[in-house]
Amino acid sequence: MSHLTLVTGGEGFIGKHVVDQCLSRGDAVRVLDIQSPEKKAKEVEYIAGDITNFSDVRKAMKGVNKVFHLAAKAGLWSHRNADFYRVNQMGTRYVFQEAESAGVDRIVHCSTESILKSFRRKPEFNTTNESVELTLQDMPGHYCRAKFLAEKEAMTAADRGVPVVIVNPTVPIGPGDSTLTPPSRMLLGYLNGRYGAFLETHMNMVDARDVAAGHLAADEKGEPGQRYILGGTNLKLSTLLEELSKITGRLMPSRQVPYWLALCF
Repeated sequence: MSHLTLVTGGEGFIGKHVVDQCLSRGDAVRVLDIQSPEKKAKEVEYIAGDITNFSDVRKAMKGVNKVFHLAAKAGLWSHRNADFYRVNQMGTRYVFQEAESAGVDRIVHCSTESILKSFRRKPEFNTTNESVELTLQDMPGHYCRAKFLAEKEAMTAADRGVPVVIVNPTVPIGPGDSTLTPPSRMLLGYLNGRYGAFLETHMNMVDARDVAAGHLAADEKGEPGQRYILGGTNLKLSTLLEELSKITGRLMPSRQVPYWLALCF
């Protein structure tokens, strides 16, 4: 008998890959998303709803065995910063409350590697791991603060005995990024010659399909209450730009913005 798996945010960049891989392993899949599907898969049950609406979440949670919670408000800024907290923190709280009431076997919460680094440290000294402990004051901007608080909701649920596993993807890239997340927009900007300079930074990019596979691995093998970084290779932005230049033949920006100057903006 197949599991009924709920994927919140299943129409998102990573969510679609999670849905595909859940189907491949034989799960019955239900998607809860505020977005309408671009193309409905006949094997998937779609529920149009909002994770900040209790009744929508309760409806989606009926009969569910497993939950992959990916629904979130992403972005570096918003006209309504309160939405970051309403969706990412409060929406996550509602998902965990309803999952706990429904007695689900496992929840995988999609957090972010961004909350494992402090903006008060220079990038070259800002290494991290799964056991790092930071504070809300270390978080740069409303998105990271809201995701930090969302992970706290996950940890609080785990302390109550809810079977929650946390994954922290780094910078996902790859197929299916139809809305162009910031990393994809940045790369396209460089390739199209829109940027004349760059800020040297250390980064970690990972294929979105590998991120999805990491979600399933966390479901199958992860320890409740633990977090797992889902990442690829560490590299400098300049190294990435050099590789892109070799592949495309396009000249990459040669001027660097000093770190102190970037902090002024």
